[in-house]
Amino acid sequence: MQVLSFNVKSYRRLDNPNRGAIETYEFYVPIASICDNIPIVYNNHRLQGSNTETQREIEDSLLDENNEIFHILNRGLVLSAAKINYYKDREIVVITLCDELLHGNIDGGRTYLSILRLLKNRNNLEKLQNKFVKMEVLIGLDYKFYNIAHFL
Repeated sequence: MQVLSFNVKSYRRLDNPNRGAIETYEFYVPIASICDNIPIVYNNHRLQGSNTETQREIEDSLLDENNEIFHILNRGLVLSAAKINYYKDREIVVITLCDELLHGNIDGGRTYLSILRLLKNRNNLEKLQNKFVKMEVLIGLDYKFYNIAHFL
């Protein structure tokens, strides 16, 4: 089991229109507070090379001091998790990951790796101070979902 904690802005739960078991939560996370231990789920098929044109564009966008809407232009990170708790008074979410084959980053791997790479360089911290990334957390995914998603 792994527990992740993030400072957040604009937390909301999206109702599942099909009343299914999968719950969706969205919020913005300050780039500077992204942790380096979010597992990338083995079947994140969209994660490929780490030095691609797309990844360079993401990093350039993050470092552009005139770009205040990175969190809108970039789709962000999508995590699968077992549980999420929101503490409104402190604007913190706590995400619990239990199954290493199901829980972790399932989309947005390039964005995540770009953020980590930029955070390693202390010279970037000031430029990243007021930047946010959108995070979506899905609760209730199972192996059946991954079998379907593999073919999309």
